[in-house]
Amino acid sequence: MEHVEEAEIHSGDSTCCKPPVSISAEIVNELRETTDRDKEPVVTVAKQLRRLGFGIFATSGTARYLRAAGIECETVNKVLEGRPHIVDRMVNGEVALVVNTTEGEQSALDSLSMRRTALAADIPYFTTLAGALAAVHAIEAARAGGRVLPAVSLQEYHRQPQFEAGEEPSERERYRPSGGAA
Repeated sequence: MEHVEEAEIHSGDSTCCKPPVSISAEIVNELRETTDRDKEPVVTVAKQLRRLGFGIFATSGTARYLRAAGIECETVNKVLEGRPHIVDRMVNGEVALVVNTTEGEQSALDSLSMRRTALAADIPYFTTLAGALAAVHAIEAARAGGRVLPAVSLQEYHRQPQFEAGEEPSERERYRPSGGAA
């Protein structure tokens, strides 16, 4: 396509389509049902965090969902809902870990102050439930005396590992074959 009269969305194969101006009530209901289905993994993460002794702050919709699932939590305002809000709790040192999944552009923009505060306050911040669940498993393993691996860059994984005598990993722990590059 050499020229497009109106700004439109198109893919690499030059197919063009205009985005919808409005969404039908049927699609809105479908989106709501999908959002509620997506909250199921939140229960798994929240249950495990509670079992590890963490308290939970949740915004009103998520708090209702968690309470309905029998999980104790405290409702906290979103930043746009007024003070005291979640960022206030983070600044006050009341938050040790943040799980914030966003839905849509406005939600992502709203979470900017949370991300900045988490970074400044050295608070772990997870944007996916899979990442949060992995963190929960890591916390549990560390508390149980399991081996905690240091965080390393991708480049570190491609270097030949150097081990002190007696510290060599078991066959199961090796991430590359010994004796050469992968």
